[in-house]
Amino acid sequence: MERGEKEASSELLASICRALEVPLSDMLSDVADRVSLAEAAETQMTAVLTEGLAKPIRRAQVGARRGAVVTAA
Repeated sequence: MERGEKEASSELLASICRALEVPLSDMLSDVADRVSLAEAAETQMTAVLTEGLAKPIRRAQVGARRGAVVTAA
Protein backbone atom coordinates (compact mmCIF):
# COMPACT_ATOMS: atom_id res chain seq x y z
CA MET A 1 0.00 0.00 0.00
CA GLU A 2 2.78 2.45 0.89
CA ARG A 3 4.50 1.98 -2.46
CA GLY A 4 1.24 2.12 -4.39
CA GLU A 5 1.87 -1.25 -5.98
CA LYS A 6 -1.56 -2.68 -5.26
CA GLU A 7 -4.97 -1.74 -3.90
CA ALA A 8 -5.46 -1.93 -0.16
CA SER A 9 -7.73 -4.75 0.98
CA SER A 10 -10.80 -4.05 3.07
CA GLU A 11 -9.14 -5.94 5.94
CA LEU A 12 -6.07 -3.67 5.78
CA LEU A 13 -8.23 -0.55 5.66
CA ALA A 14 -10.23 -1.79 8.66
CA SER A 15 -6.99 -2.46 10.59
CA ILE A 16 -5.67 1.03 9.84
CA CYS A 17 -8.96 2.60 10.92
CA ARG A 18 -8.95 0.61 14.18
CA ALA A 19 -5.36 1.71 14.89
CA LEU A 20 -6.30 5.34 14.25
CA GLU A 21 -9.58 4.97 16.18
CA VAL A 22 -11.52 6.18 13.15
CA PRO A 23 -14.70 4.31 12.24
CA LEU A 24 -14.33 2.61 8.86
CA SER A 25 -17.73 3.99 7.87
CA ASP A 26 -16.53 7.58 8.53
CA MET A 27 -13.42 7.05 6.41
CA LEU A 28 -15.39 5.50 3.56
CA SER A 29 -18.01 8.25 3.73
CA ASP A 30 -15.29 10.92 3.54
CA VAL A 31 -13.71 9.20 0.55
CA ALA A 32 -17.10 8.92 -1.17
CA ASP A 33 -17.71 12.65 -0.62
CA ARG A 34 -14.31 13.55 -2.07
CA VAL A 35 -14.81 11.31 -5.11
CA SER A 36 -18.26 12.80 -5.66
CA LEU A 37 -16.81 16.34 -5.63
CA ALA A 38 -14.04 15.33 -8.03
CA GLU A 39 -16.57 13.74 -10.41
CA ALA A 40 -18.77 16.84 -10.30
CA ALA A 41 -15.78 19.08 -11.05
CA GLU A 42 -14.75 16.82 -13.94
CA THR A 43 -18.29 16.84 -15.35
CA GLN A 44 -18.44 20.63 -15.08
CA MET A 45 -15.04 21.02 -16.79
CA THR A 46 -16.10 18.67 -19.59
CA ALA A 47 -19.29 20.69 -20.11
CA VAL A 48 -17.34 23.96 -20.26
CA LEU A 49 -14.84 22.54 -22.74
CA THR A 50 -17.54 20.92 -24.86
CA GLU A 51 -19.57 24.13 -24.91
CA GLY A 52 -16.51 26.08 -26.03
CA LEU A 53 -15.85 23.64 -28.85
CA ALA A 54 -19.47 23.69 -29.99
CA LYS A 55 -19.46 27.41 -30.72
CA PRO A 56 -19.47 28.02 -34.47
CA ILE A 57 -16.58 29.88 -36.01
CA ARG A 58 -17.65 32.90 -37.99
CA ARG A 59 -16.67 32.62 -41.60
CA ALA A 60 -14.34 35.22 -43.01
CA GLN A 61 -16.09 37.97 -44.89
CA VAL A 62 -16.24 37.76 -48.65
CA GLY A 63 -13.18 39.45 -50.04
CA ALA A 64 -11.07 38.92 -46.92
CA ARG A 65 -7.50 38.16 -47.77
CA ARG A 66 -6.14 34.64 -47.49
CA GLY A 67 -4.69 33.88 -44.08
CA ALA A 68 -6.87 36.45 -42.32
CA VAL A 69 -7.57 35.79 -38.66
CA VAL A 70 -10.95 34.18 -37.97
CA THR A 71 -12.38 34.50 -34.46
CA ALA A 72 -14.80 32.30 -32.57
CA ALA A 73 -18.15 33.83 -31.64
